[in-house]
Amino acid sequence: MKKINKMRRTALIATIMLLVLAMLSAGCGVKQNGNVIDGSGNNTGEHGNVVIEPGKLTGDDGKIIYGDGVIGEASDSESGKAEYEAISGWPKGGIKSDRTEAMPAYDMPAAVDGDWGGLEPIIPGPGVEDPGDYNGQIRAGTLTAGEIKDAKDFENWRSLWNDVEWDNLRKARGLYADNVISVSTLPMQYVRLFDGETLVFTAVSDIFGAATLVFPDSLKGKELTVQSIDATRTVTCTPGTTVSFTETMKFAPARPDMLDLMLMIDTTGSMGDELEYLKVEIKDVIERVKKEQKISVRLSVNFYRDEGDEYVVKYYDFRDDIDDCVKILGEQSANGGGDWPEAVHTALGNVLQHSWRENAVKLCFFVLDAPPHDESEIQGINAGMLKDLNAIAGNGIRIIPVVSSGADLSVEALMRSWAVMTGGTYLFLTNHSGIGGDHQTPTDTEYEIEPLNDCMVRVVKDYMFAPGTAQDDMQ
Repeated sequence: MKKINKMRRTALIATIMLLVLAMLSAGCGVKQNGNVIDGSGNNTGEHGNVVIEPGKLTGDDGKIIYGDGVIGEASDSESGKAEYEAISGWPKGGIKSDRTEAMPAYDMPAAVDGDWGGLEPIIPGPGVEDPGDYNGQIRAGTLTAGEIKDAKDFENWRSLWNDVEWDNLRKARGLYADNVISVSTLPMQYVRLFDGETLVFTAVSDIFGAATLVFPDSLKGKELTVQSIDATRTVTCTPGTTVSFTETMKFAPARPDMLDLMLMIDTTGSMGDELEYLKVEIKDVIERVKKEQKISVRLSVNFYRDEGDEYVVKYYDFRDDIDDCVKILGEQSANGGGDWPEAVHTALGNVLQHSWRENAVKLCFFVLDAPPHDESEIQGINAGMLKDLNAIAGNGIRIIPVVSSGADLSVEALMRSWAVMTGGTYLFLTNHSGIGGDHQTPTDTEYEIEPLNDCMVRVVKDYMFAPGTAQDDMQ
């Protein structure tokens, strides 16, 4: 075991060296522009964190070497545990769990024939009704989903937290996503909230110039400063406050030409009832986005489980080889987990450890069915996630949860908070498809049902293209 851990550490060091060489080879260096991409949640620098500009390094065979890797490979040794803590940036002590063995893999039959980019979809086992089974193939458009845009109705969003259950979750996780300030500025601009000279929160406006700032309860009632486009506004920190920098300005929505699209997917055993369908749906989304020739699209596919499993996070950096990403996605399977909470916090921190392009629209679909561990298992986990969320928002990365079967109110409240804090939107699977277990019905609001693949493509379009533009016809 010690020999294996030594090999893993050697591989990790080699990966880091390759990343450094990649930066030097591309002449890219390190540029400060937003918030620290180190997964620790510790803000540094004038405006936040260090962003590593993307670079490419080719090997002797001419192939591109990417900054891929694994966090927390399974190990029961102290050295393996220390390695996990060092890489993930989370408090020492590990995750306490009574689990002694991993959950068995979801029981699936042999794969069936079908054209899936060289990979074969898998259908549920005998006796399972399968609305998506067409002559032995899983077809895209089988899973159904809804969307809630809390940023479009902050009054309703804030009212949810008056409920006792929501308030208890707020206190348990240290959440304050209901303390919102809505800002209107120019498109794709930094917006910062200051308490004196202390940076409280950073956001990046969308293509229409809308941004959301959040602040902790301790600042309620205080006069703070909002800064954007070389101007400032003084505001009293009251939830629901609105600020405008464009009262006398006329401007058109931005027309970005770059999209960095990330997928962070829970692959623990509990996802087994829907993972094979999700793979087909996501492949369809990728292919449809890929067809948009007027923008530069890069994709990063990533997978996470829990400590003690085969891996905690298996990550693949951004690449424009979409077929490679589809192949990687198709190779994944559901296994591990055991207890209900998973290493969501480590996956969240890993979102920051990728070569996001500064001027791209940055979207992260976060597919999950279980919450992160809590304070009783990992001391400081909630504060760490909030710091990472601040860094994610400060870099203009928008978290778009895709909540699957088995989730409950705690997952809903947390994921809707993540979406609000980062300028994202909340997606969730529904029972209408007949696939998987029971799905959490959103607490409060009406929503439309649509195929998941169509929903995801529409969301990408909403963040990329203003209505009526040529690109708005993405199918």
